[in-house]
Amino acid sequence: MWMLFVSQLMAANVCVNNMADFEQRKAQMPAMMQKLPVMFTVDSFAVTAGLKIAPAGDKLQLTANVNAIGSGDDYQQVVYIKEVCIIGSNVTMKLEAGASKRSEPPPTIAIVDSGKVKINSITFNKSSEAQFRAISNKVSKDLGGSSGTSGAN
Repeated sequence: MWMLFVSQLMAANVCVNNMADFEQRKAQMPAMMQKLPVMFTVDSFAVTAGLKIAPAGDKLQLTANVNAIGSGDDYQQVVYIKEVCIIGSNVTMKLEAGASKRSEPPPTIAIVDSGKVKINSITFNKSSEAQFRAISNKVSKDLGGSSGTSGAN
């Protein structure tokens, strides 16, 4: 389960399971999550990564491309999101059963402001599709692949 800690006040508790739910309740979501797709990237000495939450038909989809030097936490995956909930100042994301390649729980994500999030003390910037694609391609090349995972539908 993905756990995000939101630093801004939320108007109401809300959970979404699909795009229809999202469209009905997006005004209750944090501002940076009200329009999909939403992408975050970082390109530093220690970590090159791109994360994207996007519609996939009537489902929500997470695309993650991560190359964390020296951590062994290197992977590329596209998985469906089972549920996203905002309860008070906590945002949780559950992935569909068996969907993740990762054996350990995902890290805590803290929303810093409308343009940044922090994961394990590393700041990710809200990014454009082109920036996300460039980072995804870089991760793929670094991990020995031929092209990045764009998550395009």
